[in-house]
Amino acid sequence: MPPIEHRCRPRRSPASAETANRPEALPRSVRKAKLLKLLVDPARFPALGRVIAAGVFDQADEPYDEFVFGLDRILDGVGLLIAQRADG
Repeated sequence: MPPIEHRCRPRRSPASAETANRPEALPRSVRKAKLLKLLVDPARFPALGRVIAAGVFDQADEPYDEFVFGLDRILDGVGLLIAQRADG
């Protein structure tokens, strides 16, 4: 069985010399922002293109923040479903 990869890594500044030549050294959210800029066609998705151009995805955040945000949305939906079934 292969060893478990630890995903906790020390945060590095995107401006460091190390990150200039190694994209994997960038924080994950910054890598995703760069990927979105490459993949999203602003002509096909103008609203998303404007959001990307505004730099909304350029700031680094913790992967944990993304998880908590997603979990909150799921739990909001479950709470709504429970409330609807209790009323009906």
